Amino acid sequence: MDYSQNNTAAIQAIESAILLVSLDDYTPANDDERAWSYWSGGLDRQAGSGHGKNRWFDKHEIIVDESGESGFNGERKLYLAFCRGQANDRLDA
Repeated sequence: MDYSQNNTAAIQAIESAILLVSLDDYTPANDDERAWSYWSGGLDRQAGSGHGKNRWFDKHEIIVDESGESGFNGERKLYLAFCRGQANDRLDA
């Protein structure tokens, strides 16, 4: 982070956020691609296909793909499962 003040400001903003929204510029063709894209930021298991480039696994994150479909990704601690479930129910309503 010492290399750029812009990078430092961006990382600090992300780290202080309670919820992130990632807008992906592609449309998964099927459910398998959709699951991989929401989880890893790529459409498949191939190297270089995304793999977390815009995912923050320690944050609650809404992912929206180019077709308008959305998913939710978040930290996987048991005590947070209830919060994620409630958030998902409200987003789906």
